[in-house]
Amino acid sequence: MLPELSIERVFRREIDTLPVPPERSWVPTERGAHSVALSAAVIAGAALLVIAAVSSVLDVSDAASAQRPRLIGFPPNALPRCTPPATQTPSGRCVAPVPIAYRNQAYGYNLVIPGEWHDVQIQIPPQRAGGLLDRQVFTGRAASDWLMVTDTTAAAWDLDVQVWDRRGLSATEWSYTLGPCDHAVVSFGGHCQSTTGRVGGVDAIITTVAVGGNPAYTVSYYIERGDRILILRYVINTNAAPPAGVNEETLQRIVASLGLD
Repeated sequence: MLPELSIERVFRREIDTLPVPPERSWVPTERGAHSVALSAAVIAGAALLVIAAVSSVLDVSDAASAQRPRLIGFPPNALPRCTPPATQTPSGRCVAPVPIAYRNQAYGYNLVIPGEWHDVQIQIPPQRAGGLLDRQVFTGRAASDWLMVTDTTAAAWDLDVQVWDRRGLSATEWSYTLGPCDHAVVSFGGHCQSTTGRVGGVDAIITTVAVGGNPAYTVSYYIERGDRILILRYVINTNAAPPAGVNEETLQRIVASLGLD
């Protein structure tokens, strides 16, 4: 950092360093035009040197001030934007809800869902269950916007978790139960991709079902759990607006958080 110099110190320093002739040559011993002119010239020269020194110090001070950081605030209409589901505080900070740890103790699985999501337990009429033991739908929609499901597929952008009595069928055989994944059944234009992967530390059959000409597709995960089958399923539909901040990556993260007892 450059030292701060007072005007008094500048004057004193510059005057002390002035080169002057011997005293006898400039101190007048008698009044005369030559002596007065010489004295005036010496004083004027000293003044010019002092003025130049002061200007130099002021220039240096201005340069130092220009290098100091300035605190720049955001105008109210230019605050950083928060990506949903995060919201913005009056101070301009982005705050997101804390994720929720959901545990289904009865059927031995748990998930981590976004903080603004909630779960809906679907009531299963006994006469229509057909081996369906439990069903939970996780959604980022407000309760007033949520749509009741009427079949084995939930609304687009929700996560549907079902537990079924496996009835001796493998996960691969269970994957045939949705749409055109059973290659022995004519699909009438449907398309199914089936792969294997690991979810919750165990093997899973993963299917992606799409129907020709339709922008929607369904992704399902089939996991064997003893005499039960656990199914996680979601639908992506570009014609249906998702809740704020929800995309397929959101659903994939929830599935990847699956924990099994």
